[in-house]
Amino acid sequence: MLLSHIAKQMNFDLLLHKIGQTHTSFQQQALRETNMSLTLRNWLIGYYIMEFEQKGEEYEKHGARLIENISTLLGIRGLSEENLRLCRQFYNFYPQILDIISHNTENLLPQNVVLFLHDEAHSAEKENSPIRQLSTEEQNGDTTPHPSGTKHVSDSNTVYYNKLIQHCSFNHFVELLKITDNAKRRFYELMILRTTPNVAELRRHINEQTYEKVGLSQETDNVLSELQQKIEPQHTTDIIQSDHFFDFMELVDARPAEEGKTRTTLDSQLQGFLLGLDSGFCYEASGKTIEGPNRQFTVDLVFYNWKLKCHVLLEIKKDACKQEYVQDLKSCLAYFTEKIEGLNDNPPIGILLCADGKEAKVEYVTAGLDEQIFKNKYMLELPSKKQIADFVDSTVIAR
Repeated sequence: MLLSHIAKQMNFDLLLHKIGQTHTSFQQQALRETNMSLTLRNWLIGYYIMEFEQKGEEYEKHGARLIENISTLLGIRGLSEENLRLCRQFYNFYPQILDIISHNTENLLPQNVVLFLHDEAHSAEKENSPIRQLSTEEQNGDTTPHPSGTKHVSDSNTVYYNKLIQHCSFNHFVELLKITDNAKRRFYELMILRTTPNVAELRRHINEQTYEKVGLSQETDNVLSELQQKIEPQHTTDIIQSDHFFDFMELVDARPAEEGKTRTTLDSQLQGFLLGLDSGFCYEASGKTIEGPNRQFTVDLVFYNWKLKCHVLLEIKKDACKQEYVQDLKSCLAYFTEKIEGLNDNPPIGILLCADGKEAKVEYVTAGLDEQIFKNKYMLELPSKKQIADFVDSTVIAR
């Protein structure tokens, strides 16, 4: 009945829209499912290894060569010694994933894996199996510390970790596993859910100490709470650029050799220029996609200025400035105000740069921000339009 009604309302433009949206939706669903399968597989492999290591007598036969022996004898692509150690570490750092599995086992895991775990639970009734014991503890509301020092989650946090394993590729988790401080790791988890950086961008945030720059070490609880309230998960396609994905699916990696080099020289130069000003700029994302009410926008560069406590969106056009560019940037600012801006954030601003190869033109764009506040507060920290234009003219256009 529903499909029949839709068919009667169809025109050609709607036909194109429906086909495009249907394709994108199923593609995103397939990526989410593959991403979660890879993540859960690696977590369970880590669990199996940890359980075996605690069996004592059987473990003694393999000792320090356990990981090496598993990798050699299995011969499974992608399960190298290094990756098996990552799986083991993944289980240790994220015991909370067990809560997700125990609440939705039949839907998340293949049938034969479910049978493995059921057999494990039955045989462990008189033993101290984490799978058996933790399920019971969490049903009783217990939060016994995990060996890694992280408490197991209650039902109230299940949604958070469910979102995390849906929207993080395993490569994101690999970067998170390098962080030993729990609060710091939590911050970057929330950043992933909020801004969906690709792995390279996440790594850059960590290396550039974004956590430390926004002063979280002094106000951790407040900022983490504020970030969590603003989570707007988006579907990531980062998994399809992951070596783990190609190994998991037993596919040949057919990515072009230059695929990772997506930023233009101008993007990179401007990013370095703003970060080098010591004016509070922290790089957040490039090529960020924004879903507007009628169309999709892409912002070239997104920064967070910790001195002004606001986002700065930089849009680059390779032709003369047009009013439509200003309106598009205002739409993006409105999106950030509604969806991204934190409780204590100031209104975001935009920088429109038009570099047509002759002379760079720069405009600051605001949406609903008082002009005097912008001049008297924002411009104290921001570079002038002339500074940006001169940099582009001398550094990029001159070349």
